[in-house]
Amino acid sequence: MPDVTDIPGVKMPEVVTPPVSPDGARHLQTGAVQRRPEPPARLTTKQARKLRRIRAKDATQVQLLREQSQRFYLSILSRDQDAQTSPRSLGFTGPAGGEGRTTLALTTASILSNEMGVTTTLLECNWVHPCLHKHFGLAQTPGLAEWVRQECDALDIRHAVSNNLTVVLAGNGKRDAVALLRKLRRMKLSNDLLKPNEVLVVDLPPILSAPYGSLAAGLVEALVLVVRAGVTPDHQIAQMCQELEGMPVEGIILNQVQSRIPLWIQALL
Repeated sequence: MPDVTDIPGVKMPEVVTPPVSPDGARHLQTGAVQRRPEPPARLTTKQARKLRRIRAKDATQVQLLREQSQRFYLSILSRDQDAQTSPRSLGFTGPAGGEGRTTLALTTASILSNEMGVTTTLLECNWVHPCLHKHFGLAQTPGLAEWVRQECDALDIRHAVSNNLTVVLAGNGKRDAVALLRKLRRMKLSNDLLKPNEVLVVDLPPILSAPYGSLAAGLVEALVLVVRAGVTPDHQIAQMCQELEGMPVEGIILNQVQSRIPLWIQALL
């Protein structure tokens, strides 16, 4: 399976330990790992040493992201130890797009399938900007839209990309997205699309910029909200939370938090 860090144009975030607010909600703060320019053909000893340190930092940041994503998912599973059934579907959404929710959905699906041994299906339910077909090198159709329209079987849209990971693409549903989602809301995705004991990770459309964002968010049993720290306006965050009132929001990920270390100090590290 291609690595989640290979998504073109998407910056992988750096994760720090998520604080817990007084109300018990989990907030995961992240910072951007910047793409490094290609090194020159010949490096001095000092340049080579600095390049090794930079690469080591990037590798550490990616590993932190994976570890914190795993903890975040486990915290969702253990939120109610008395519950007879744990949530089988986890969706990532944001207010307006560009927050990095696809990257985090990919990361979570990769961790569940490759590191935790959980049989996982990654579902793309975003007809605004579908991109998973490019990431995995798959044909864009048939996908979820064609399956809901009964134009194909579930086996036709389930692409096994590794031993424990299956990908379901969005398909061509841009023109009738609302009708498709209304039909999906009447269905039980966990039973109709998944195999027994599978976990569903969903890349959802943005809540505010997609006309069907809130409708799509109702498909999953647990929601994670993704916002860009210092970029996403507060009124958009407030409006998104209002749109999702009453839905099972598990926490907010603050993506691309800028380092508080001055640039002149960072240059010495």
